Amino acid sequence: MLLNDVIDMNARRYPDKEAVCSEGTRLTFAQFRDRVYKTANALRSMLQPGDRVAILGENCHQYVELYFAVPTAGMVFVPLNYRLVEREIAYVLNDSGARMFIVLDDYADRVEGLLGEIPDVEHFLCIGKTFQGMQDYEELIAGSPAHKPEITGTEDDVAWFIYTSGTTGFPKGAMLTHKNVTSKFINLLLNGNTASDEISLFNFPLFHIAGSVALSQLYAGSTVHLIKKFEPEQVLSMIEKEKITSTGFAPTMFNFLLRHPAIDKYYTESVKRISYGASSMPVELLREGIARFGNVFSQLYGLTESTGTVTSLKPEEHVTDGPEKIVRRLASCGKELMNVHARVVNSEGDDVQPEGEMGEIILRGDNIMKGYWNKPEATAETIVDGWLYTGDMAWVDDEGYMFITDRQKDMIISGAENIYPREIEEVIYQHPAVMEVSVIGYPDDTWGESVLAVIKLKDGGSATEEEIIELCRVNLASYKKPRSVLFLDEELPKNPSGKILKKVLREKYGKPSV
Repeated sequence: MLLNDVIDMNARRYPDKEAVCSEGTRLTFAQFRDRVYKTANALRSMLQPGDRVAILGENCHQYVELYFAVPTAGMVFVPLNYRLVEREIAYVLNDSGARMFIVLDDYADRVEGLLGEIPDVEHFLCIGKTFQGMQDYEELIAGSPAHKPEITGTEDDVAWFIYTSGTTGFPKGAMLTHKNVTSKFINLLLNGNTASDEISLFNFPLFHIAGSVALSQLYAGSTVHLIKKFEPEQVLSMIEKEKITSTGFAPTMFNFLLRHPAIDKYYTESVKRISYGASSMPVELLREGIARFGNVFSQLYGLTESTGTVTSLKPEEHVTDGPEKIVRRLASCGKELMNVHARVVNSEGDDVQPEGEMGEIILRGDNIMKGYWNKPEATAETIVDGWLYTGDMAWVDDEGYMFITDRQKDMIISGAENIYPREIEEVIYQHPAVMEVSVIGYPDDTWGESVLAVIKLKDGGSATEEEIIELCRVNLASYKKPRSVLFLDEELPKNPSGKILKKVLREKYGKPSV
């Protein structure tokens, strides 16, 4: 199946049903198909099959159209993180070899400073207001035919380059094929995470791999409402106004939503499913969410290289009261989806023993990327004998539920002991005054590394370093407790998907002088 097959299928099934709604624009599935084909034909008039088309900007219906239109034209879609600075934007454009650069008007001023740095880019388009030297996106597609382009392609052709966040070195472009993407759509549908009768609200930035969840909703025949940029009260207002039935958050997003003073002013009873992902949801926050919204939560774990979701903890598995063995699964990322093979292996490559042995999650399936663009060595290190090595450390219980502890690179080694920050963070989140916390290591001449907890308190909340350390001492082995605690007045740094950036914290605070 190709991505344009998804467009055809739903335009036939639901021609008059709303597909994508954004900033006052409401497109039916038939209208969405026509716009996708118009865009694909416009691209074909300017570029060649295999060319790369990049975009910079926030969520809008054109962004969703391009996710389908570019591959339909036989080309590769390259979404860019809108928080990148010019040097980083130039790197991705040059690394991908993009020949067309599409920007939303709010970001058009970035182009002028890039012109001398991006020699491969020949065509500049702007969505919204027009700017000198750039073609108007809507004018271009208005003159194009709405029929399917006549192209020859296979499901193994690359559809998207999704660039990793680049927490170490420059970002890498994960090559995702039509088969990768449609397999992900099917896996979410089979798992019960999408359905044709849903009205969905998408809160993540579309440049992130989480954007594929919104496209999965369209595959299932759902109506998708886009928010340009996450803002808690706007989300609450949209839920009430549009009678939203499903939505999703990064844990930090959900934290801000749950703490918003206006949360009880809005009717939210229409919500029947809340997905969460991008990073681990603190168990205490999850308990609060279930108490507020009911047992409607579904955890999705995945990564860019696996086209997103590979495991899920379903709503019925979110048990808050019962045997400890069952309740502790609130800290689990669940089990593998159908059509995905997930294992946790030790350093010898053998499956870890349940209940305690730590290992790395590895994955196999039709959803696994083709490789990293122009980086054969990195590809060979990441995909070994057909298995994707994720770098995520985990253990499993005796029923196969996986418990992620941390990324390998985030593990702290103190006195030859491995310390996993998430375990400490879960304990600190039990303190009623803690809004958000991230645990990092910093150099220590005696122990190699020591543990630092960086904390933002809730408005009006108070806590001392001694309280936090004592809370950890009571609940954890002594070597795991923080040696120091740093309280910040501002929010912890995050990427656009809401994941706390430990690398930034380590660079700023991970020093012996802390």
